Amino acid sequence: MPIHEPGLHDVVRVPRDGLSAPSVHKSAGLQAQDAGQAQNTGRKPNLVFTTDCGKAVREADLIFLAVNTSTKMVGSGAGFATDMTALEGAVRMIAAHAKDGAIIVEKSTVPCRTARLIHNIVSLHVWDT
Repeated sequence: MPIHEPGLHDVVRVPRDGLSAPSVHKSAGLQAQDAGQAQNTGRKPNLVFTTDCGKAVREADLIFLAVNTSTKMVGSGAGFATDMTALEGAVRMIAAHAKDGAIIVEKSTVPCRTARLIHNIVSLHVWDT
């Protein structure tokens, strides 16, 4: 995966590969197999990684918008304001390809009123088509 987060591979493995996974014994924080209570649950793959964003967005019912929102380095607000360039670009691409009724989930560290910005960008695209 292009993202490094400790333990993420184990979390993503089951929905991506559709493998059987041991259930987790939550009260003890141990995997059930370690506690002698192994229970495998079959699961079909339902998590896909792709570079064809347009196709993925066209097929999606739920779109997680998780983009880099670092601090602006140039222009008005440089050094303290959020750079919304990547977010705005992603929203434009989503607006161009998403089907009616698709839900966009804002999952980035963004300033207040970003949901309004997303709504405005999507609304502009809908009226342009």
